[in-house]
Amino acid sequence: MRYVSALFIISCILMFFLICGGAEASLVSNHKVDVYLQPDGAAVVDATVRYEELTTKDLPYFFMGEVIYVEAYHGKKRLNCSTHPRPYGVYVSCIRENNSIPLYNYTARFRILAGKLASRVSNDVYRFTYNYAIREPTKHFTLVLYLPEGYALLKSNRSTRAYYPENGVIGSDGRHVTITWDIPSPRMGETLTFSALYEYVGAQRATSYMEYMLYVGILVLLGVIALFLRRKSEAVMDVLTEDERIIVNFLKERGKPVKQRDIVKATNFSKAKVSRLLAELEERGIVKRERVGRINRVTLVKRV
Repeated sequence: MRYVSALFIISCILMFFLICGGAEASLVSNHKVDVYLQPDGAAVVDATVRYEELTTKDLPYFFMGEVIYVEAYHGKKRLNCSTHPRPYGVYVSCIRENNSIPLYNYTARFRILAGKLASRVSNDVYRFTYNYAIREPTKHFTLVLYLPEGYALLKSNRSTRAYYPENGVIGSDGRHVTITWDIPSPRMGETLTFSALYEYVGAQRATSYMEYMLYVGILVLLGVIALFLRRKSEAVMDVLTEDERIIVNFLKERGKPVKQRDIVKATNFSKAKVSRLLAELEERGIVKRERVGRINRVTLVKRV
């Protein structure tokens, strides 16, 4: 019995080292995974790993699933990679172009053509599942799921969760419904699990959803523009003198071109003072004066 227990413990230790492969000394500042699901459940997985410190001779990556094809890049340089199947996934090992140890602020990108990450549950309903084991100290992990075109998430109810973890943020890139999960400071040895239930809704409903997201984006953009114009208007008013503000406010209230003599009457300024103030405002592009017969018409040009 003791022999069996000791053998079990040794096996666990060996499994741990096989999984970790000695990479636990490397420090990952950010690990972002983009999963682009295909209608048949297969996926293209783009993983970007930013190492604060890379201490391994090779560049490792572990994928818990079927790998059909994989390539890796550091910047624009493609790396030479090999795959090593394991019972629990596929270990990818890439040759670094610089074998000095350690390397700092090193970024690698892996593109993986994966086997099915989603399976049919019933009729047109599918379940996506993705697991990732934290093998290196990681400060931040992010996963973004892109549903196929024409597909949408199921509605959650008391018995069914449309996606897990529930802190995922639903969005869109204009063509695909997306879910973004941000995991700060995941624990070493922890296996992160993500899942989503989605269904085929057809092009019409998917287009309606995208149009809705587009309208929301337009409203946000208009709000930003309005805020910018308001702040710009406030900035213009801030640089005016008190007398200049009186004239500008009068023009704003009238909302149309006015005669210069009407400004004199409204402000009780002398003709010479009004002429001088308007000349200064015109030089800065705030007002425009136009000679019509024997009178001057003044227009507020800059929106203030």
